Amino acid sequence: MSVTNRQIRMAAHPVGVVKPEDWEHCSGPVEEPGPSRFAGRTRVISLDPVMRGWLDDCPSYLPPVAIGEVMRAGSVIEVTDSNHPVSSRAITWSAPSASRSTWSPTGEAP
Repeated sequence: MSVTNRQIRMAAHPVGVVKPEDWEHCSGPVEEPGPSRFAGRTRVISLDPVMRGWLDDCPSYLPPVAIGEVMRAGSVIEVTDSNHPVSSRAITWSAPSASRSTWSPTGEAP
């Protein structure tokens, strides 16, 4: 079975109501996890009111989501491959992004 990394990327900073045109849907291959990293399948994504503030190009407690970046979201992830002490097939909570990919539990970029 082929595995695809599907991502929701910001295409434009919304003005007023968020529109489908403000998003870009991308896909590509899932990377093999490097040292101390794991790959996972997103099972649940949390949609929270704070996310609307991240879409504005304004300072906040977190930097705004930049054009072309994957939208961040809290999520429940099933670990599918691991080079980290997390056991394979474990369920974990993370807030990396609206993406199916590889990451580090510390939040560092791969």
